[in-house]
Amino acid sequence: MFYIGESIDSLLDVYDYAESVVTRFIHSESNFEEFYDLCDIIYDRIQNGKITYKDLSREGIIHVHLVNVAVLSGLIAEYVGLDEEGIRTSILGGLVHDIGKFFVSDRLLNKNGRLTTFESIAISSHEIIGKGIVSLFCQSEEVLDIVASHHIYIKTLTEPVDISSLPREDSRLLPLICSIADITDAVVSTRPYKKRLPAQVARNDLHIKGIMDIDNIYTFLRINIE
Repeated sequence: MFYIGESIDSLLDVYDYAESVVTRFIHSESNFEEFYDLCDIIYDRIQNGKITYKDLSREGIIHVHLVNVAVLSGLIAEYVGLDEEGIRTSILGGLVHDIGKFFVSDRLLNKNGRLTTFESIAISSHEIIGKGIVSLFCQSEEVLDIVASHHIYIKTLTEPVDISSLPREDSRLLPLICSIADITDAVVSTRPYKKRLPAQVARNDLHIKGIMDIDNIYTFLRINIE
């Protein structure tokens, strides 16, 4: 377990710190400010070129997934051309986007095979649960919208979109950035119910869902889809 005060010299340290932050938050509800610390650490590493897609762990446990989605969200926000505030918001949203899953049964989250309709509804509730929890500590509407909508907007696109062309004021932009990061990491990582799959699978899924510039995004992230 990682503790405050220890130096963070590697990505492994970031994962350890994230595990410590998440575990203590879920049990004590008193250290949300440390997510901002994690956000600062990830932002600085991205800006200094010390963290890239190829560095990320493919171990699909939750705190690793939160860090990976935060990193990828920050990088995609750079691709889009967001300013520092937009990049930091994307990173923070990625760090807390799945907080609600800690209050959904592991039996459902790790189930092998097809989910029933009721099980799908139960799992999808993690977005609303997460927003309710995060809203107690964070007043950023953009962060809350990432938590509440990182599955909704990607599933309900009525026409294809080019992420880099969406205006900053479009409320879908940051949740869609998180969606791209989330789906990418979920596909290429190992989970109890699935093997690691190639990035091409994520690319195809996102393209079908309507992300027209996914090839440009993956090129920016240096994700090999050949």
